[in-house]
Amino acid sequence: MDYIKTIRSLVGHYPLILISAMVLIINDKNELLFQERMSTGAWHLPGGFMEPGEKIEATAIREAKEETGLDVHDLSLFGVFSGPEFHWTYPNGDEVYNVTVAFICRNFTGELSADGEEGKSVKFISLNGIPDKLGPPAKPVLEQFLQSSFSKGLSL
Repeated sequence: MDYIKTIRSLVGHYPLILISAMVLIINDKNELLFQERMSTGAWHLPGGFMEPGEKIEATAIREAKEETGLDVHDLSLFGVFSGPEFHWTYPNGDEVYNVTVAFICRNFTGELSADGEEGKSVKFISLNGIPDKLGPPAKPVLEQFLQSSFSKGLSL
């Protein structure tokens, strides 16, 4: 995040175009992993912003580890998301247009744990129990996931 802080110190609240990775982590019970954010109480899919020089897959792996404690393996590209539903303004006035690269992961190791900074809790949730209070980037990605062939065969 030092990169974003540096840019913000130069441009203030001016809109930025940022690239992020998101990971839909699915366990053997066909449940999706969600993170409850400390700041808003909204539920998000693990992910975050790319650092300069980083490959997008590395961003996904790093953010999943930081936010969930899990090491993700064998990522499959799900989609690239952008547009009006990926524009938002933070409470402090910072404005972003986000380009999100979403991956699907069914192969992971490690101990599930929230980071205690961004995440209040992390847990696997069945598709029919997806929380109503979703963070802005998660909702359109989940909507497309539920309509995609990737979700076929997953129990609701």
